[in-house]
Amino acid sequence: MLQTLLYPPLSNESQLNLRELNEAFAHICVFDSNLNTNTSKYLQSSKIIAVGCIEELCINDSKNTLAQLQQFLDKKPGWVFGYLSYDLKNEIENLNSKNDDRLNFPPIHFFVPEVVIQIHDSNISVTYDDAFLNQGKAEEIHKLCFTSSQEGKKEKSLNTVRIQSKLTKNEYIGSVNKLKQHIHKGDIYEINYCQEFFAEDAPIDIVNVFENLNAISKAPFSAYCRFNGKYVLCASPERYIQKKGNKLISQPIKGTVRRSENITEDEQLKNNLKKSSKERSENIMIVDLVRNDLSRIAKQGTVKVDEL
Repeated sequence: MLQTLLYPPLSNESQLNLRELNEAFAHICVFDSNLNTNTSKYLQSSKIIAVGCIEELCINDSKNTLAQLQQFLDKKPGWVFGYLSYDLKNEIENLNSKNDDRLNFPPIHFFVPEVVIQIHDSNISVTYDDAFLNQGKAEEIHKLCFTSSQEGKKEKSLNTVRIQSKLTKNEYIGSVNKLKQHIHKGDIYEINYCQEFFAEDAPIDIVNVFENLNAISKAPFSAYCRFNGKYVLCASPERYIQKKGNKLISQPIKGTVRRSENITEDEQLKNNLKKSSKERSENIMIVDLVRNDLSRIAKQGTVKVDEL
């Protein structure tokens, strides 16, 4: 049975002790909204921390993966954390991509955590299943999670990482020119063309990378996830999808512009972004794509754009 312990608000000096958690546990998920006001009305908690593993589902092939996940979830009434990989599309659509996969993540990996810690308005709740964990152990994990800013600090190491592109400059320009020809012919009308940048054998301090990334971006959908020896770091401004009751919510974003340290110029850049016909076109394109996707599974007439 799930049990919940309540703790008083955090002090201003307290912070997440991610390095100690990473050394002690092979399964960790930290989801941090950075108290972003634009997403607060959809938030259940400002920060969710899942620690340890009672049971996990890790599937290394892509056959009946979603059915296996559903069976796993049906038996787990409490918290479950994990990811769905992009190539699961091949199970639900007549698609097949043969791109290089040098990361070798399993198509799907979910786990039932030992402890889930939620922070909202600085108040803390710790949830655990007393069939697998006693209260003392849950309290130990909670204590390990938080330390004052003067405790548990370790010297941060900086490493040189060589970033490479999979495409040469000429290959990239050649692809762009081909895409422009397709647009002129009317085959397509808008393209989101991406290229891959990567680093090999990069000796990075994974906790340091995430903490620096999160401090710089303060994104509403920041995440640090460890699945045994695999890590996922995220600093996203957009919500892919959320389910609340019988409602699905997606908050896609398109359109970017540089920031300025000058307040007046920064405000002008923001206004220019809002008025840009190109950026607005991209924004409408992604909204239409999401509307189309949701319309395939939603009741007719129930897909609405509340905010553009």
